[in-house]
Amino acid sequence: MFVVITNVQLKPGKIEAALDLFAQTNPALVEDEADWLEAKFTANRDENQVTVLAFWRSADAYLRFSSSDKFRQAMAQFAPFFIKPPEVNINEILFEM
Repeated sequence: MFVVITNVQLKPGKIEAALDLFAQTNPALVEDEADWLEAKFTANRDENQVTVLAFWRSADAYLRFSSSDKFRQAMAQFAPFFIKPPEVNINEILFEM
């Protein structure tokens, strides 16, 4: 299993708007992705930063998904909230408690 860790610096006051958009768009975005497992949307309100943890069965499945037109279109909706582009890391999960 893999976790895709996406960190984004947002413009001040945009966490709730980004969260609302995420809740509206993410379920339909991943509904046909067999290797998608779950996501968690987290925020550091003091820093105006959000981190999304998306869990996938395979890194390749995420890479294919993230290069799709529907993913790019969804990300374009979030772009007005960003101060700078998201930082994305893909980590293999080696141990769980």
